Amino acid sequence: MVGVSEPGFDSGAPAPGVSATVVPATVAVVAAAVAVPAAALALLGTVSMAVGVRRGTRRLHTTGGALAFGGVLLSAGAGAPPALALIGGAAAIIAWDAGEHAIGLGGQVGSEAYARRGILAHVGASTIAASTIVVVAAIVFVLARTGNPSAATVVLVFAVGLFALLLDR
Repeated sequence: MVGVSEPGFDSGAPAPGVSATVVPATVAVVAAAVAVPAAALALLGTVSMAVGVRRGTRRLHTTGGALAFGGVLLSAGAGAPPALALIGGAAAIIAWDAGEHAIGLGGQVGSEAYARRGILAHVGASTIAASTIVVVAAIVFVLARTGNPSAATVVLVFAVGLFALLLDR
């Protein structure tokens, strides 16, 4: 896919893309607030994602997504309740996915295009998929309550992230 290179064309993401990224990323920050370093890492990731989406910079946005997800993983390792860690991990992935979609739209139609409906539809579908994954993971966690729950939480949150990585390919 080739972006438009007209003079004066702003290939940054449309404005709704920034808020569609920041809202779920904020949920990830709140979920990571079990440990201050984890929340700080997730907050740094949220800011990086927002700036990356606004500028249309995938590298900065993806780095921010990894930081936000890392903050949630760190909170899971610090003893966050499993449901909170799963919700935070899913929220970080939804934020990353929303930003990727918005950056792609910006490259195709520019930052001034009306894209609210498309972005909301995409984020809604991603949220439904992520919610389903969280519910299934929570059921697996409840049914397999043996061993170390903190380790299981980290593994489940990591699995959600791995799913997102594979989904992108």
